[in-house]
Amino acid sequence: MTHDLKVYFDSELGRIRGDYNRLQSPDDQLPSDWPGQDRIELLVKLAVPLFIFAKKVCLFIADYAYSDPEEQLQRVMEVQKVDYASQLHRTYLFVLNRLLLKHSGFGLVKCDAEEKEKTLDNFRKLVGSLVLLDYPLSINSLSRLLQIPRKNIRNMPNFLHSVLDVPGLDKPTAPVKILHLSF
Repeated sequence: MTHDLKVYFDSELGRIRGDYNRLQSPDDQLPSDWPGQDRIELLVKLAVPLFIFAKKVCLFIADYAYSDPEEQLQRVMEVQKVDYASQLHRTYLFVLNRLLLKHSGFGLVKCDAEEKEKTLDNFRKLVGSLVLLDYPLSINSLSRLLQIPRKNIRNMPNFLHSVLDVPGLDKPTAPVKILHLSF
């Protein structure tokens, strides 16, 4: 399994590097050897035995709406420094931590206490409903059921795309789904 994970990380992170570099000026590109074999080995170690972890990590790193792939990778690496009860905690912690960040003129900053509480409340309502419902609902239906504005439901998953399948604006009746049962 470790060999397969290494091949996967090599391939996906190489693709992410290439995609990112095509959008950047030469001075801002990731190095050709990014992320380096040492970090790939650490990612493999973190992922064993959950291949889903590797997929979630790569989806997270590829989402540079919040920061570049290097910074995203550093966030993943921070998770390995803390002792968690299970590998499953590691799998989703780096994604969920972004709930409490927002864009400002100075980059990403932590939400204030009021924003944090509102964000966590909406997150609990949304994900709790998705977990408990027998059949997934559309954004419109979830909005009515949970009394959360549609835009808040649609915007929240922008950074949760690695764990939620949120239909585009062209599919208003398509259901919002959790991508993997472990979430």
